[in-house]
Amino acid sequence: MTDRPDRPLYKLYYMPTTASLSVHWVLVFLEQQANVRFTTQLVSFPRSDQRSPAFLHLNPKGRVPTLLIHPDTPQEHVLTESPAILQYLAERHPEARLAPPVTDEPSRAKYLETMTYLANTLLPALRDNFYADKDGEPGEPARAVKTLAQKRIDQAWDYLDRQLNGHEWLVGNDRSAADFLLVSIMGWSEHLHNESCQRSSLRRLAEKMERQEDWLELKRREQQAEAEV
Repeated sequence: MTDRPDRPLYKLYYMPTTASLSVHWVLVFLEQQANVRFTTQLVSFPRSDQRSPAFLHLNPKGRVPTLLIHPDTPQEHVLTESPAILQYLAERHPEARLAPPVTDEPSRAKYLETMTYLANTLLPALRDNFYADKDGEPGEPARAVKTLAQKRIDQAWDYLDRQLNGHEWLVGNDRSAADFLLVSIMGWSEHLHNESCQRSSLRRLAEKMERQEDWLELKRREQQAEAEV
């Protein structure tokens, strides 16, 4: 299918300050850097929009982000899970340099490793730490889960801080999807009162990313959306 320049390529279902932030951020970046058109649909958790039949038809997991690709066309399909969406967007828009090319073998390998580490180690530990009482058994079992999760979180922050030490970005010479994902996770972690930015290299990366025009535009849009929640 040939993409029409006046037709949005994507429609993002999102909720401010949640796991959808990294995807929303990268889409704003792509809009600014590569003229990628997208639309958004707010999913209000206070209104329980994520449990509505219409949303569950799109994403039976009832979570954001949910990305429609080629919305409102016969080719429309759905992609979920932040790390998967970010890697898809990086692959589909190589001109934005969101991932090292396959020909850059060492950086490419480290990029894939880092995205997997964020998705498989850091994100699950943060979720376990925050939702142990809700998802598991309250009391001592939940406290044990939280203790183990916190240990893994601290180890992850230390590891990522060392990886950044002496480097401008997590991987290679350009901002990659890994940087967007990591800084978004750091913000979510601090929203959950789990500090990450005491590590100097992590703090430096976050400050640099949050000075970028794409972040400032994202913040404006998400703050506007929060008023509608």
